[in-house]
Parts: sequence; C-alpha cells; structure tokens
Amino acid sequence: MTVRTSFHTGSPVWIDLDTSDPERARAFYAALFGWEFEEGGPEYGGYAQITKDGHQIGGIMPHQGDGPADMWSVYLAVTDANAAAARVATAGGQVIVEPMEIPGMGRFAFFLDPAGGGIGAWQAAGLNGFDLEEVHGAPAWCEEMNGDFRRSLDFYRHVFDWDVDLMSDTDDFRYARHMVGDEPQAGIMDAARYLPDGAPSAWYVYFLVDDADAAVATVVEHGGTVVKEPEESGFGRLAVVRDPLGAEMKIVARNAEGQARITT
Repeated sequence: MTVRTSFHTGSPVWIDLDTSDPERARAFYAALFGWEFEEGGPEYGGYAQITKDGHQIGGIMPHQGDGPADMWSVYLAVTDANAAAARVATAGGQVIVEPMEIPGMGRFAFFLDPAGGGIGAWQAAGLNGFDLEEVHGAPAWCEEMNGDFRRSLDFYRHVFDWDVDLMSDTDDFRYARHMVGDEPQAGIMDAARYLPDGAPSAWYVYFLVDDADAAVATVVEHGGTVVKEPEESGFGRLAVVRDPLGAEMKIVARNAEGQARITT
C-alpha cells in the first residue's frame, strides 16, 4: 500500500459515482474492492465518501435530476476553480456546474470538453483528494476515450495546465499523457473511430486488482456484467466491467513486470 502525499495541478485527485441505487452499488463495490462508506450530513444530499483502510478513494452519490445516471466521474486538481472555469469557453468547452464551495473541503466545478467529455475541477481546501495507491480497489489510472483528440488536448492544456506528452501519433494508436516531470498522470486516447456516431467522449477509471480474472468472477457473482474479458497488455491484465446499475469501469492487475498503468 502506498499513501499519496503529492497532488499536482491537472492530475486526477478525486473520483465519484453517480448511481441510481446507492444501497445496491455500495454492496457491489464492498464485495469487489473491500470499500467502506462514510456518510456526509444532510447538507451533502446523500453524498458519502468511499474509504479503504482509513484512506480516501472517492465519493458516491444518489442520482438527482434528468441527466445520465450510473457513471463514474474524474476530477482534476486546480489551484483556482474560478479561473479554470473562466478559461473553459475560450478553449471550446462548456461549464456545466459553476464553481461552488464544499465547506471545509474545497471548491469544485464540472465542465464538458470540446468532444463532450465530462470532467471535474477540484480546488482543495481541507480535502486534497484520494490518497490510497498500489492496493486492491485503489484508482490506478484515469483516461479519456476522446472523439476530438487535438482540440481536446488544447482544452486540457489551456484549462488544466497540462504538460502534454504525445506518446503515440499514428492512425492505429494515438495517445497523449499529462506529465509531471517524468511521471505520467492521466491519458487521452483518440477514439474517434471507435465511438458510435454522436456519442460523447468519456473519462474512465482503472481500478487496481490483485487478480483480474478473480475480480471479473466477483463482478458477475454480485450482479455486474463483463464488457471485455481479461486480456494481457503491455500495461497489465485488463478487463472492462459494469456494476449492477450499468456504471462502466476498467480493472487492471499488474503484469509480470509489476506494471498496472501506462508509463512508457
């Protein structure tokens, strides 16, 4: 287990799940990842923090309103949520939730990038972000499957101060990463030829598991579905699954070299 102490601008620092059935979702994720849940007060509208071994993983909230439900969201660190929001329109995006205060924790906002992908901004003031790494059930990687790759890279540079490393730029595989020094923080994949016509781009969370095949069996046992069976990759043994309500995520187990993220 590694406890995270550095929270860099532009890097993923929080994730949360919008779910149509919080009780069922909690039971599923507790069985799959060993998560626990800390209830917020009534002023938080049913939002609960996800923890493991006393450390932060993210949040879970009951779905409200008419928008899409049962999906994971990613939040990137900013030093000033208001300033980030002010840059969104000129970068080709849209502000969906204006910056707002979470007392004692920080400020957040939520945007759409030029390809329609939803991305949050988090300005810490008490809650830095998820701090558990390298253990079963912890976030291992975040990436966007993006339908407007180059415009979106400019968006993340402009709004979130990304230092973009174009890892590959071929028609077969086009992928960029946000770097802090030599350390990759998050990625964007050109998915224009994979996304259905009119489908928005989407951010995905990879969760580390000890054994991808065993985790997939647990998913099925507890009412989830398998979108893509486990397979070996250069970045770990990967699978794509959905929880019982339909929220999609990726799970990854370390490969023989101990790798479980896109680092090279």
